[in-house]
Amino acid sequence: LGVAHYRAGNFAEAAAALRKSIDLPEGGHGADWLFLAMAQWRLGHREDARASYDRAVRWMAEDREKGEGDDDELRRFRAE
Repeated sequence: LGVAHYRAGNFAEAAAALRKSIDLPEGGHGADWLFLAMAQWRLGHREDARASYDRAVRWMAEDREKGEGDDDELRRFRAE
């Protein structure tokens, strides 16, 4: 839902949906953090965006250590 809101240009709604997703048990996938960072950036929340981006990068590194972090889609989102 957060990604759909982001793609539609509804950045505040995207951020709210992504935060809710992250707060759920088993939540907080790297893509959640990346899209949250992009939504925060578009809303002008630069420091929050940087913190969310950094969290996504940490998540991706941790996932890679488990042998699961080589995800082309995540790399494209990170570049975006």
